[in-house]
Amino acid sequence: QVIHLKHLVYHTSGLRDQWWLLGLAGWSEGDIVSQAQLRSVISRQSALNFTPGTEYEYSNTGYTLMAEVVATASGSSFTEYVKSQIFDPLKMTHSQFYSDQEAIVRNRAYSYHQIDGTIRKSLLNFSNVGATGMFTTAEDLALWLDNFRHMQVGGVVATENMQQKGELVDGTELSYARGIFAGNYRGLNAIGHDGADAGFRSYVIWFTKPNTGIVVLSNFASINPAELGTNIADIVLSDDFPNPKPAAEIPQKIQGETITIDAEQLQHHVGTFEVEGGLTLQITLADNGLVAAANGQESPLVPISQTEFLLKQFNARIIFEPNGDKQTENLIFTLNDVPSKGTRVVQSEPPTVNLLQNYIGVYHSTELETEYHIAVVDNELRVRHQRRGSSIMVHKKQDHFTSSLLQDMIFDRDQSGRVIKMRVTAGEARNVVFERLWEDPVWNENLEPSSTD
Repeated sequence: QVIHLKHLVYHTSGLRDQWWLLGLAGWSEGDIVSQAQLRSVISRQSALNFTPGTEYEYSNTGYTLMAEVVATASGSSFTEYVKSQIFDPLKMTHSQFYSDQEAIVRNRAYSYHQIDGTIRKSLLNFSNVGATGMFTTAEDLALWLDNFRHMQVGGVVATENMQQKGELVDGTELSYARGIFAGNYRGLNAIGHDGADAGFRSYVIWFTKPNTGIVVLSNFASINPAELGTNIADIVLSDDFPNPKPAAEIPQKIQGETITIDAEQLQHHVGTFEVEGGLTLQITLADNGLVAAANGQESPLVPISQTEFLLKQFNARIIFEPNGDKQTENLIFTLNDVPSKGTRVVQSEPPTVNLLQNYIGVYHSTELETEYHIAVVDNELRVRHQRRGSSIMVHKKQDHFTSSLLQDMIFDRDQSGRVIKMRVTAGEARNVVFERLWEDPVWNENLEPSSTD
């Protein structure tokens, strides 16, 4: 299948997202990730999530590849090109793309998150560019936004082209333009973008008619920069907005006073939920309250109402939809101001231990150069990775399981009925294939990282 540059720009390429791929391969946010390592992982992918141009799905992989295109076409590194063509002309003297993990950056800020009332450092050791890696300041980003007014870099043509929205092959118009979102806020045309890595949070928005820009940067994970940015706009541009802000759109604070909920009521929320976009959430009850596990990571749920809980270090929230005295069937999971519906996974008749034996083994992915072990432990099927810990596999239907470690897991059989491979879909990485190598996995809980559930 052919992927054009426009597919990379508009996130319609179908390329699996590099961060989900690295996560499945066993990498963590604290690992050093270089441009060469990303090229290696991306080049080993043998399939796409979808046919290019038929869907929109945010893919950091596309922007990493565009940085490679810029470097090849210009004959210089992406870091050098951006400095000479954008940062220097706009006098963004405190901005750079960080491609050397050992380089010392003056006045560098680190990011943080909070767990159980304790502030902790959020690890981030990226050494790659394109989709991330830009060090900057609020003042420098304001200079970049102001270029939409004076158009010093790029001129009128490039500036207008940058705001052109994408389109799918069926004619559906996207809200995403060329590297920015283009839309409308309270009746005013606006362009902008947000971002998050480790505990860093960012948000920029430019209103084209009043020629006004807002920049919000934070190095604390629980801060919601988009909320702060639009609240600032409501004040600064109060006389410019043609439309009032509906009460339903007024965002709730991510910070809030916590409350106490009895264990019996919390028990209604325990279970496995499938969230739109491919995320699987496993909610468990611990001594101190509910805990959510997803993609090999855990987070306590902090209640601020009888149904609403915060995952502060991830800038996320969960709202459980009440179901009387019965188990909660639905929830709303909001990450970075994007709400997604979650539905409880209804487990079919659990397979017997003998049937579970059909799935045990070691599964290897040539695309990720990693392997997972599946075994029956205490009459339950569990999946384990040497760096990511282990997770219970929840049975959905024949040959179909979910887990907090690998999200969606579908097993394929040969003509004799023997399980031969596993296909994993996690976030923006669909149908990653793991071949079954052998059927006698070595399982030692004492030698693995802490389990995710």
